[in-house]
Amino acid sequence: KNQMAFRDMLAKELGEGGYGVPRVHENLTSAQVLTSDWVEGEPVDLLANDSDQKIRDSVSDRMLGLVLRELFQFRLVQSDPNWSNFLYDKDTDTLHLIDFGATNEYPSKFVEQYLQLVWACADKDRNAILRHSKEIGFLSGRESAAMIKAHVEAAYVMGEPFSTEEEFDFSTFKHGERMAEQGQ
Repeated sequence: KNQMAFRDMLAKELGEGGYGVPRVHENLTSAQVLTSDWVEGEPVDLLANDSDQKIRDSVSDRMLGLVLRELFQFRLVQSDPNWSNFLYDKDTDTLHLIDFGATNEYPSKFVEQYLQLVWACADKDRNAILRHSKEIGFLSGRESAAMIKAHVEAAYVMGEPFSTEEEFDFSTFKHGERMAEQGQ
């Protein structure tokens, strides 16, 4: 059901430009087994070894665009993604999305509030970060000063890619390491 929904949404919204979702064979699918068309491609994490920067940039752009569309446009997010569920076919320049067994659907209100939080992070607006984090339920209002500081600093880090109109260099971002520092 989830994979069919993604296939329909991508076809409707993007004309499947650069994306592909295999057709599900409902008559061969059960609650435990998902049967779909076979698609060619290699897991996207193997592209890190590819010497063609243009391909890596194109696939990365599509991956980021997909994540943003999943949350902010479709409000349906693949909740158990792994690199092997995203296959890149060089021959057709298609990013195939497979295995949608687990997804989360988000209400419009949450998505709107989350978008406001993302902009607050990009703008490094401490008060807005705290306000929106409480509205969404990321913070309860009973956190220690150290926890609030760590939360805001981590939010600043996560907002960096959205804070510029320029191309963002994710190769030097080190967001995981920088966010871990906030917890120390």
